[in-house]
Amino acid sequence: MSAPLNVLHVIPELETGGAERLVVELSAAIVAAGGRAFVASEGGAMVSELEARGGVSIDFAARTKNPFKWANNADRLIALVGAHQLDVVHIHSRAPAWTGVIAKRKGLRAALITTHHGTYGASNPFKRAYNSGIVRSDAVIAHSAFIADLVRHRHPFAAKRLRIIPAGIDIARFNPATISAERVAALRAAWGILPEQRVILQAARLTAWKGQKVLIDALSLMQQPNVVVVLAGEAQGREEYAAALDAKVAEAGLDGLVKRVGRVDDIEAAYCAADIAAFPSTQAEAFGLAVVEAQAMGIPVVVSDHGAPVETVITAPTERTGWRVVPNDARALANGLVSALEMSASERAALAQRARANCVENYSLNAMNAAHLALYQTVSRTH
Repeated sequence: MSAPLNVLHVIPELETGGAERLVVELSAAIVAAGGRAFVASEGGAMVSELEARGGVSIDFAARTKNPFKWANNADRLIALVGAHQLDVVHIHSRAPAWTGVIAKRKGLRAALITTHHGTYGASNPFKRAYNSGIVRSDAVIAHSAFIADLVRHRHPFAAKRLRIIPAGIDIARFNPATISAERVAALRAAWGILPEQRVILQAARLTAWKGQKVLIDALSLMQQPNVVVVLAGEAQGREEYAAALDAKVAEAGLDGLVKRVGRVDDIEAAYCAADIAAFPSTQAEAFGLAVVEAQAMGIPVVVSDHGAPVETVITAPTERTGWRVVPNDARALANGLVSALEMSASERAALAQRARANCVENYSLNAMNAAHLALYQTVSRTH
C-alpha cells in the first residue's frame, strides 16, 4: 500500500476557475488518502472551501511575473518543502513554474509537477521562452489530447515527461436526479424567465474569447421571441466588456431576451433550468470543465468545433451528446442551437442519457483524483 504524501499546490490565486476548482478537489483527495495538502497562492474566495475540506492555505506571491522576485520565491519554496516535509510540489501557472525551475536548480528536495492549463499565446520568441517554464518539471500534465499535442509541437524536449489526465467533475453533485423542481423554479424566477420561455445558458466568465457577442448575434438570427439567453458569469473587472455586451443587446433589440445574471452559486440548478448550454468560444478551450458539467446534467450542448470540446462532445448521430459548430460564426451557432431546440422529447431524453454516461465513464472526479495520486507516488519515488 502506498504511503500518504504531503503535497503543495502553487497557483496564483484561489478565485473562480477550472484550475482553482481542480486544486481544491485534489487537495481534498490528498487529505482523504491520509496525506497533507497545502496551497500556496495569493488567496481568494475558495480558500474557505479549501480549509473546510482539510487543506492548508499559505500566503505566497505566486502571481508575480518579475524575474527578480522568482529567486526569493524559490528560496521560500525550498523552505516550505523542508518545514512541511513535502513530497511533491505541483505548480499550475507559468510564472510560479519558473520559481519551481529555479528551486529545482537550487536543490529542491521534492518532486516537481506542472499542469499545462491553457493554450498560452506564443506569438514571439520571448513568449515561447516564458511558456517553456511550465514544462521544465519532472512530469507535465495535460488535461486533453489537444493540449498534449500542443506541448509536443512547441516543446518536443518535454514529450517523454508528458501525461494526459482528463479533468473530472463530481458525478454525484452534477446529477439531475438530485435537483428539486423548487430549486429550478426559484432560479428561473430570479432570472425573470416566463414559463413559456426556453433558456440558452452560457456559464462562463465575461471575457471576449468566451464568445458572448457571437451568441448574441446568433440569437438575433434565430428570431425566436420565446428563447432567452442567460449569461451566467462574472466580469472579474472587465466592466468595459460587460457594458459593450449590454450595448450590443440594446442595438440588436434584444432587451429582456439576453440576461446578465452574474455569478450563479447553484450552477447545478442553472443547468436544469436551461434547455441548451452554449459554449461559443472563439479561441480553443484547453479543456472546458463547464462543457462536461452540462453534459453530466443531461443538457444538450452546442460548442465551438476546436480545442478539447472536440474530444468531450460526441456528434455522431446515433451517439450524439451535442453539436459542434464553426467557431466565431453566428449563423453556424444559430443553426446548431435551433437543431437542439427542435429535438423531440424522446430524442432529448435519449441524448441526456448518452451525455451523462459519457461523463460518468470518462470524466469523473474520482478517476481524475486517482490518476493524480498515482502520478504523485510515481514521481516521488523516482525523485
